[in-house]
Amino acid sequence: MRTRRLLPGLLALAASGGESTEVRIESDASKIEPRDRACVSILVQAAHAFAPGDSPADALLRAVSVAKATKRVTLAEYLRAAIDGDLAKLDRTEMDDVDPDLVLLSGRADGAKGKPDYLVVGWRDATEHRWLDAFLEHWAEFGASLPLPAGFSQPEGAPRGTFRIANLFIRGGSVSESTSSSTFLPSDPALRRERGLSGVFWKNVMETAWWRHGVAPTVPLVLIPEQVALPTAAALLRFYATRFTTYELGPQEVQTPAGPVPLAERFGELNDPLGIAKADLLAVLAHEWLIAKGTMPKTTSDENLAMLVVMSFRALQDALDGKAPPPHEAASALVLNTLRERGAIAIDAEKDRWRVDLAKTRAAVRQLAGEILEVQASGDLARARALVKERGRIGPELRRTLDRVAALPAEKLAPKWIVRGL
Repeated sequence: MRTRRLLPGLLALAASGGESTEVRIESDASKIEPRDRACVSILVQAAHAFAPGDSPADALLRAVSVAKATKRVTLAEYLRAAIDGDLAKLDRTEMDDVDPDLVLLSGRADGAKGKPDYLVVGWRDATEHRWLDAFLEHWAEFGASLPLPAGFSQPEGAPRGTFRIANLFIRGGSVSESTSSSTFLPSDPALRRERGLSGVFWKNVMETAWWRHGVAPTVPLVLIPEQVALPTAAALLRFYATRFTTYELGPQEVQTPAGPVPLAERFGELNDPLGIAKADLLAVLAHEWLIAKGTMPKTTSDENLAMLVVMSFRALQDALDGKAPPPHEAASALVLNTLRERGAIAIDAEKDRWRVDLAKTRAAVRQLAGEILEVQASGDLARARALVKERGRIGPELRRTLDRVAALPAEKLAPKWIVRGL
C-alpha cells in the first residue's frame, strides 16, 4: 500500500502558497468496543510518531504487542511489515484480511523503497455500510437491470477490490497535511488487473473538507435558489463512493473478427471520458435501484440527481484548472449537454441559474447510460467520437456557469485531527 493515486482537485482541496484555513477533522471512538479501542489508541499514537525526524518503531512495536494480545495475527504481521519496511507485504495485504472494521494503511508517499513514512488510521462507518454492502452484495443483479445492449449479459459476481466507507482518525507522517476524501489501493500498478481497484471513502473528511469548502460553495452558483437545498454532504458521499464500484459493469471489451479487444485499445483517447461519464451515471442509477428495492428512502432520489448536476460542473471546472485528470472535461460536458438537450436542465433567464427537471433528469440519465453501454459493446468509433468530441464541448451557457465556479477563492486547508473517546 505504497502510494495512493488520487484524483487531483476532486479529492484534495488545497491551494499552493498563502495562509492555511484550519479544518477540524473530528471522529468519535467512544462507541468502539473497549478491546478495539485500546488497539486504536495505540495506533493513533503510532501515527503521531510518524512526524518528521521521529522514529515510529517503538510505537508500532507497542501496537504489535496489543495486536498479538488480542489474537489479531494478520494485524500484527502488517505492523511488523511496516516496521521492517516490507512494502511488498503492505501492498499485498487486503483491508479485510487485517480487520473488518479497522482501516490501517502504511507505506511511502513517494513510492520509493525504504521504511514507511506514513500511517493512516480509521474505522468503518457501520451506518453508511448498510447501503453500500447491500449494493455490493447485489452488484451483478443491478448490472443486469441496466439498459444493456442486445446479446450482452452482465457476468455474475462482484467488483474486484474492497470498498469501505470509514471515518478517519488520523493521517500521520508524510500525508498528515492531506485533506483527501479518498484513498485508493493497491498502489502497485502490476496488482491492479489482478486485484482490481479498492477504495476507502473518508466520510468525516468529505463532509468537513470537500463538501464545506469545495462542493457546497458551488451549489448556489449552479442551481436556482429553490433547489439549492437538494445537494447534501450525504448525497456527495453516496455519489462518490458508488461510482468507483461501477467501472466493471457493462462491456469491458469489444468483439472483433480477430477476437476480443479491450475497450482502452479500441477507443484510445475516447475511452476514459466514456468510462468516467458511465460511472457518474451508474452511481445515480444504482441508488434509484436501491430505492426501488426499499434499501434507501425515496427522498434521496432528488438529492442524487441534483448532486450529479452540481458535481458535473465542479469536476468540469477542476479539469479545466488542471486539478482533475483531463478526461473529466469531456465526460462532464457530455453529461451536462445531454441533460440540457433533453430538457432535463435549463437556464432560468431571470436568475441565470440552472433549473433541474427531476423527472426528465431521471429519464435522461438512464438513456445516456444506455447509449454509452451500447457504444462500448459495439465498438462503434463514430458514435463514440460524436459523444465525446461533439456532445463533450463547452457552449456559452455552460461557460457562464463555469466562470462563476472558477471565481471561487482557492483555499489551502490544514487538517487538525481530533479523536474523541480514546
